[in-house]
Amino acid sequence: MRSLFVGAIGLAAAIAGAQFDGPAPLAWRWFPSSAKFASGTPLADGDSIFVCSGGRVYDIDRTTGNKVWQFPQTDPIPGTFKSSPILSQGVLVAVGDNKIVYGIDPTTGATKWSSVLPGSPMGQIIECGKYIVQEQSDNKLIALDPLSGKPVWASADPNNPGPSPYNVFDGLTGQIAAIGNDILYLTQKNEMHCLDSVTREENIWDHAVRFTQIDSNAQPIVFNNAIYIASGQFLISIDPVSGSANWQTPTGMNLVFPPAVSSQGVFAVADDGTAMVFGLTDGTAQWAKPIDLGSFAVQRPTVVGTKFIVPTTNGAINLIDPATGNLLWSYVVRPIGELKLNGSGNRGGPGGGAGPGGPGGLGGGPGGFGGGGGAGQGFAGGQNNTNNGPKEITELETSGAVVLAGTTLLIPVKDTSLLAFDPELGVDLTPPNTRMLFPTPGSQVSGRPPLVLLFRIRDEGTGVNEKTIKILIDGNPYDHEYKRDGTVYVRFSSEGKNQPLADGRHEITVQSTDWMGNAGSQTYALTIDNTLKPIQLPGQNNGQNGRGPGGPGKGGAPGIGGGGLGGGDGG
Repeated sequence: MRSLFVGAIGLAAAIAGAQFDGPAPLAWRWFPSSAKFASGTPLADGDSIFVCSGGRVYDIDRTTGNKVWQFPQTDPIPGTFKSSPILSQGVLVAVGDNKIVYGIDPTTGATKWSSVLPGSPMGQIIECGKYIVQEQSDNKLIALDPLSGKPVWASADPNNPGPSPYNVFDGLTGQIAAIGNDILYLTQKNEMHCLDSVTREENIWDHAVRFTQIDSNAQPIVFNNAIYIASGQFLISIDPVSGSANWQTPTGMNLVFPPAVSSQGVFAVADDGTAMVFGLTDGTAQWAKPIDLGSFAVQRPTVVGTKFIVPTTNGAINLIDPATGNLLWSYVVRPIGELKLNGSGNRGGPGGGAGPGGPGGLGGGPGGFGGGGGAGQGFAGGQNNTNNGPKEITELETSGAVVLAGTTLLIPVKDTSLLAFDPELGVDLTPPNTRMLFPTPGSQVSGRPPLVLLFRIRDEGTGVNEKTIKILIDGNPYDHEYKRDGTVYVRFSSEGKNQPLADGRHEITVQSTDWMGNAGSQTYALTIDNTLKPIQLPGQNNGQNGRGPGGPGKGGAPGIGGGGLGGGDGG
């Protein structure tokens, strides 16, 4: 197949040359002049980090976090860059939602060319062979020459000159991908096609690859000699030469993002906040059971050297060891200063339980496969917090996938900033910072329930390793509850392990260690007088941690299979 494996080999070489083995200190945090958060994934090229934010593209120096240039140099474009930039043949290419593609000099930030698209761009622009290809919202594909910005597929009609996009009559879904000179695209008929970007002919496979289900954010992932794709509860490896399945695995998980693939295996995340690694050659699960991420995935997982990383909705960046399934590092991204929600300050409670899946779907023809439909997503519950004032935001979700640039881990987040963690550029010699929030240290209070001790532990350098947290009262360990916002609760009960405190002075010691091993210890004192009226944590009666019950789950769509590879032409 001509230059079929060029892109895959380049990807493998890039992964081999980049390593990130464990926790690393924060080296810098960059904020753009735009008030809009970064779009897509940062693009790394040597020590240049290219980021789209609002109506501008920025070049950030990897070693310092300083801005090198911005494009445009004066006013931003009349629109927004909503996807990642790409480099193709020495040209930095970025697509605006104003239907204009911009070719930029990656060294100076100067304009090389601009090209108007015939339709609205959708999804991520990709490099395919010597061209760049953009998906459009009108179910068309258009290819451009990255050196000039001119359409490659020009109309042969002299009366109607101009670009001649490729029509996908079955409708596009998911994200396109490239394998050598060929474009992989998915359709609303649950099919994957392979299109030659030079000839515009589908001459690779005898027929399209059929699935029983394709999610709207699905994407074919090319690695070495195979194409990997998630389809409902199925993970599938496809031979790029024939279009037939190498293997397909019913994972028992509702797969919500494209998998991350490396020589260590295929890393897949589910909609219930779990993840699993499967073997490259046979698709077998590599661990005894999935790892619990502690929250739901918010972006697709990515490969970082020999490890996998996935951001979750609780603001955490989770580094996973594929060999053992162990969590090597979990860093919660926090805002700079105080950020608050407007309006009532209420945030939705946890979602209701997922509804049952639909019945099995039909394969594309004889030999088709497909499991039951994916479980429906629960509706978000309300919050019982009666405080209508602004609520502090204590953690931030990522705004794009995490990427590794050499030894630097780059994390774009929703306060518009870009964080860089690097074991060589960053230094962390400071232990976690601890504050006692309630009661006031040194005060005299009743030790009777519902007394709650509340602390906050934060570490901006590498994050708090929650397994190291200990609460000692007069030298004795007490049970505690740690929250991802950095708060620690110690609750007392006559029936529980934490018995009410007796009269007298008590020393309370909070111990914690960050992920670099910096240990901290802080001691506070309370005087207990049980003749006093019991006190309670403000808002303690407003529902557990201010959250109400979730709503009902939404069932899976009847008749839609849970995934799997469909049959051949008999469909």
